[in-house]
Amino acid sequence: MIRHTRRLPDGDAGPATAPGLGLDTDAPRQPPPGGPATAPLVLQPRPSVRLGAWVLGSHLAALGTTLALTLDWFWRLGLGVVLLASLGLTLWARVLGRAPWSIHTAVWGDSGWVLLRNDRRVLTARLAPSSFIGLHLVVLNLRCEGLRRATLVLSADAIDADLLRRLRVRLRLTGQQAHRAAG
Repeated sequence: MIRHTRRLPDGDAGPATAPGLGLDTDAPRQPPPGGPATAPLVLQPRPSVRLGAWVLGSHLAALGTTLALTLDWFWRLGLGVVLLASLGLTLWARVLGRAPWSIHTAVWGDSGWVLLRNDRRVLTARLAPSSFIGLHLVVLNLRCEGLRRATLVLSADAIDADLLRRLRVRLRLTGQQAHRAAG
């Protein structure tokens, strides 16, 4: 059972649990019998200054471009409002992770991904092939039950460097095994 105490947006602090994982974060972590490669990876991203700076810079550049357009002032004002709304929503939901649908914990175990959201919902998911694995940035596109999708953006300052390295290695090994099985 995963227990994660976190102050939720409504001010209620309590354990958020994910049933059926067989993982208790209060107990000392020991690799399962299959070895350390099968040990669940628990990702709890922090707000990222790098991602926030990139989002702010790209939105400000788009706003500057909007002001330079040869459109009527009404259209430029409308585009500016849309860009500022996009900036606020992206900072709130993706960078700070404060939206109810934001993922605050992702666990990758043998049975796939389990996502814990801020609204205390638990989703099971599988990794989509459109995920991106870079040196300082990992974008996990996840397909949840039904037609839902979730995206988890992890920059180098959002999680521990060793955990990011282990995630990249495991993602690449999993991708190579899937490529061999398909080919």
